Amino acid sequence: MLDIFPLEILLVDEAQLYTDNKDIEKLLEEISGYAASLNMTVFLITQDPNADTIPPKFKKNTKSRLATKTATAAQTNAILNDGATGNGMAAHHIPVSTPGLAIIDADGAPGVLFRGFFIEDREYDGVLPLIEAAVEMRRKAGRLAGQFEDVIEDALIARFGTSSAAGGPKGMGRPGAVVRGILADILAVFEAQDMPERITTAELLASLAGMRPDRWSPSALGLQAGFGEADYNRAGGAQLAKLLGEALSGTTRKLASRQWKAGGSNVSGFYRDDLKAAAALS
Repeated sequence: MLDIFPLEILLVDEAQLYTDNKDIEKLLEEISGYAASLNMTVFLITQDPNADTIPPKFKKNTKSRLATKTATAAQTNAILNDGATGNGMAAHHIPVSTPGLAIIDADGAPGVLFRGFFIEDREYDGVLPLIEAAVEMRRKAGRLAGQFEDVIEDALIARFGTSSAAGGPKGMGRPGAVVRGILADILAVFEAQDMPERITTAELLASLAGMRPDRWSPSALGLQAGFGEADYNRAGGAQLAKLLGEALSGTTRKLASRQWKAGGSNVSGFYRDDLKAAAALS
């Protein structure tokens, strides 16, 4: 198993929903006892802690505890450790005006204040570049969903019919909901035109240039002054093929342009149903 999963990370969000269940609580306590020896890291996360939220044996086996702004001293102690408040680690005193500030209590070390990145912008998704970089790193390592035999996901699918890997068995975002990268950009063009049956490559490139000039303007594609429409379509088409190949690498899905007759001549472009299949939306 360590050959297949040299590092495994388990995130349990909204922990109180699970630790109220004694069977799940027992399993969490059990895994905390041997997780480190299997090179596993377990995160238990809660927004409304009390003395019963985190199983005592689980807390005893943890190496570190982290608290952002809490409401009371009792909540601080529930997260960090009994007596944390008396030792000066008062997470309930963290000012609301300082988002991202937290206290970490690591065994054998004094509590430390630190601040994480705080990204909030109505116009720009500041987390998206981080997600895209992480996806690219995983793709190169062959660890994206669908790129390797995942016995855990196979077991989940066999037992429950669903998967937790990047949005289910098809491996592209949450089931039928989230698409990223070049597929998301092409989908946005189709949606802006009320999802037509097909769009020519020339129309698609023009729309992409309007949406993302940093990536699809003639200069971004390396074209020099005096270029023609055919030059732009050729360079843009090559870039589309490259990005689509990278986005779908490791999956069985593909998306390529097709030709059809328009006005007595052949044109090439992309079909809506092909796009939906490539993005695992159909």
